[in-house]
Amino acid sequence: MKNSKNETANSNTENFFALTLDFSKGIILEDLIARSNVRNDFFIFVLFEEGESGAMINLKKINLKKGDLLIIPPDAAKERVYISKDAVLKIVAYTSEFISQLNLPDRFWEVTDYYSTKHKPVWTLPKSVAKNLVKLINQMETRISENDHPFKMEIVKYTFMIFILELAALAPRYALENNQQFTRKEILTIEFYALAKKHFREQRELKYYADALFVTSKHLTETVKEVSKRTAGETIDSLLVQAAKIQLRTTSKSIAEISDALNFSDQSSFGKFFKRMEGVSPKAYRLNRL
Repeated sequence: MKNSKNETANSNTENFFALTLDFSKGIILEDLIARSNVRNDFFIFVLFEEGESGAMINLKKINLKKGDLLIIPPDAAKERVYISKDAVLKIVAYTSEFISQLNLPDRFWEVTDYYSTKHKPVWTLPKSVAKNLVKLINQMETRISENDHPFKMEIVKYTFMIFILELAALAPRYALENNQQFTRKEILTIEFYALAKKHFREQRELKYYADALFVTSKHLTETVKEVSKRTAGETIDSLLVQAAKIQLRTTSKSIAEISDALNFSDQSSFGKFFKRMEGVSPKAYRLNRL
């Protein structure tokens, strides 16, 4: 499926985006998940304007409904379980690089702990509060799509500051302590996933990750397989192919350049890997997605 108008219009910065996903119009979420899975520095806020969903965040299933705000910190392992056909999601995502450029008050940084895994990732918001946040997201989304406005990103940044400060004010009231306990195997799997997101382009060998996590390669892959239903090697391969697909779809880089960016020994090795994973060559995949 081609990118939606909203996705195309709002993907003009690498460090920030605001968009609407309307599933009643056939929008799919896989592209967004793939993009965030191969970046380890995005904070993502998903506000459910309509519909409901189920998701896995750090191996735990959560249920989401209208008025819920889902907060996904960097490095979180995430996967969609299901989503209703009438769902409308308002999404804002930013990196630490983007937010560090803003003149936010010191008091803001004191509440950022509410956005970490120490707290539950879902806030259940009253209708009036959710409505106000939707209004701000709409304003950012509209501004980003204005190609001829000379100060559009400055306006977006100021609107985002209002948005993030509104969240900071809400956090003490709606953020709840995360009392879920993780097993040692779950903790190891989450730590591996976070590490893999940072280094999968350069490091393919399981020994690198096992050494970093102070376990044997055999224990690591058996544990990850038991907890996540796929091996550590399969997780790295999945991240690699997601990164390759994004570049094939969204850039004009040659296949050789993409192969180099992902640190394959040569274009042939990359082609064989991609075909094994996707069933088609990189060239055929790119042509079919146009």
